[in-house]
Amino acid sequence: DPICSIAYSPDGTRIVSGSTYGSVTIWDAKTRTMEWRIMQHTDMVPSVAFSPDGKYIASSSYDTTIRLWDAHTGESVMETLGEHGGFVYSVGFSPDGKRLVSGGKDTTVKIWDVQ
Repeated sequence: DPICSIAYSPDGTRIVSGSTYGSVTIWDAKTRTMEWRIMQHTDMVPSVAFSPDGKYIASSSYDTTIRLWDAHTGESVMETLGEHGGFVYSVGFSPDGKRLVSGGKDTTVKIWDVQ
């Protein structure tokens, strides 16, 4: 899949990528091999982010959703975190990992409690 977003884990051992076809993929940074891939978004994933402790991954999508994943298993941590009124362009964790911020085409910035 064509890649449109990418981020290193805080310890630099893993990479997460988001694709134009809605997949979120984890890679081993040293061996460059795929560890797992998720296909739960139904549209492009323009932003991915690791939590500061490296335990979670957030992904945003043009399907208007934000999702949270276990970084080691690829399992969904919760149902869709929330929705914007349009494409969700960007996500990022707070330094303490307790909150997630997102920005969307609906011109809003939202802060989510991920605990």
